[in-house]
Amino acid sequence: MVRLDNHRFGTGHVHLLTRMAKNEDGKIRIVLETELTEGHPLSKKPKMNRAGREINLIDNDTLTQKVFMAAERRTDMTMHYGIIYQRLLKLIGFDYLGTST
Repeated sequence: MVRLDNHRFGTGHVHLLTRMAKNEDGKIRIVLETELTEGHPLSKKPKMNRAGREINLIDNDTLTQKVFMAAERRTDMTMHYGIIYQRLLKLIGFDYLGTST
């Protein structure tokens, strides 16, 4: 049983799809996808929502993450946000928050 909203309950199925991590030109790439089917998957037209996450390790200090979402078809996936995480260099006499040590 999956809670669909605040007012009703229904059945649903969740599928986690993963692909093999790739190492291209020293960059590691991982793609994760989640499918949520609202209603029974054998019915004529169940509602399907997809979320995809692409994680790239660019170098030792940089990681990027993109999140894609779609309702129904994979070709309709749009990027909802992209984040770049970068390690801060520690300055002599300062910690990572920039306060004096």
